[in-house]
Amino acid sequence: MLKIFKQWLKLKFHIHKYDKRPFFNEREIWWAQFGQNIGDEENGKGDQFLRPVIVLRKFNKNICLVAPTSTKVKDNKYYYKIRYNDKDYSVLISQIRIIDAKRFRKRIARLSKYELDCIKKEISKVILGIL
Repeated sequence: MLKIFKQWLKLKFHIHKYDKRPFFNEREIWWAQFGQNIGDEENGKGDQFLRPVIVLRKFNKNICLVAPTSTKVKDNKYYYKIRYNDKDYSVLISQIRIIDAKRFRKRIARLSKYELDCIKKEISKVILGIL
């Protein structure tokens, strides 16, 4: 495990040094370098620590609120099922976070406005306890 953290810290330092950030918008799905995290926090996969994320809110050209996605589709309030690129995915509502666009590597897809609105409604239900 220590080896994985060391590998992530080296890559994280490299990401931090990037001067350029890609142009991004809300509703887009990106491969993002999510890293090696603590406990039950969602990690990236592979040697680049990548995970697909949905841009929920763009605050400025540098930072945004994202929700990671997973190929594991579960039937509970913390996983919201979506479909893109002809596959089913779950939006991990309990794992939303703010990230810097320096973490973005490649744009995968773009959701419709309707799909993003549905995701935001589900997030509101979970975060605010709305039934």
